[in-house]
Amino acid sequence: MASFNRIGLVARVASDQVRESLLTVEQFLLSKGVEIVVEQVSAAALGGDNRAISSLEEMGTSCDLLIAVGGDGNILSTARVMAPFGVPILGINRGKLGFLADVSPDEIDERNVRKDLSDFIERFTSGPLGDVDMSSMLTAFMDGLRKHRIKCPGDLILMIKSLITIEGVGKQLSPTFNLIDYAKPTIEKLVKSQLSFGSIKSRSEASVLMWAQLAERLPDDATRLLDRIRRNRLQLNVEIDSVNQMTDAVDRSSRNISWALIIAALIVGSSIMVLANRSDSLDIRSMLGLFGYIFAGTLGVWRIIQHLRSGR
Repeated sequence: MASFNRIGLVARVASDQVRESLLTVEQFLLSKGVEIVVEQVSAAALGGDNRAISSLEEMGTSCDLLIAVGGDGNILSTARVMAPFGVPILGINRGKLGFLADVSPDEIDERNVRKDLSDFIERFTSGPLGDVDMSSMLTAFMDGLRKHRIKCPGDLILMIKSLITIEGVGKQLSPTFNLIDYAKPTIEKLVKSQLSFGSIKSRSEASVLMWAQLAERLPDDATRLLDRIRRNRLQLNVEIDSVNQMTDAVDRSSRNISWALIIAALIVGSSIMVLANRSDSLDIRSMLGLFGYIFAGTLGVWRIIQHLRSGR
């Protein structure tokens, strides 16, 4: 700790997990006698007093180290601001999902992804290439990945971090620095190589070879298909997500209705047993009715708990 006398803390306090982690780091650093300054938005979310508060830009000129707690988006946005100051950043990922985590395709809304992608393309392709703000474009790209919880390859993340850092440092050294101008010759060379005669020839040869292999397998595949049709062994499996979801919903509704009928029957039967007792004392019928009420109530509470746990 001797080399870091003043450490800044910044977090996107979106959950109790992030808040607890930030408080733990803060207490540890205070126990080591390190001077701490907290980013103003993070400090407001944490609450409490007796903290040194500063903006992120001011922390770049006054801190020896910055600790960013949260998801990848928070760490990357902090790195973008800190790049011109050369302040080292220690990232503590406490997000629910990082860019390198596996995500089920069911969690991605394809319609919203297409809409946001169209907005992204329209935003950054409406003008000349030289007017594109590379840093803003990459940040918007990362925000889109985080919003839709899309997995991104690790090498692409590292490339984007490098580009954001390069542009930040370049603009700090020269306000007129434009990363696009420096990348344009390489991009043009790459496009030309993809559209060259040799590249087109290679892709065409690969396509012809693929179609030739398909034509070679076609007679055998057709023979097997006709043979299965003759022996009545042809099976056609069709999976439709909307139908499967509707079937699951109908099954859940049927189970809930069945349980509701059972509980209602217990309540009605118990009521009949209790009303059948004409005397003031408890007899066997009243005892059975009381037991039926208790059992019906227990089943009802159990079903409610099961429903809340399943989230359906």
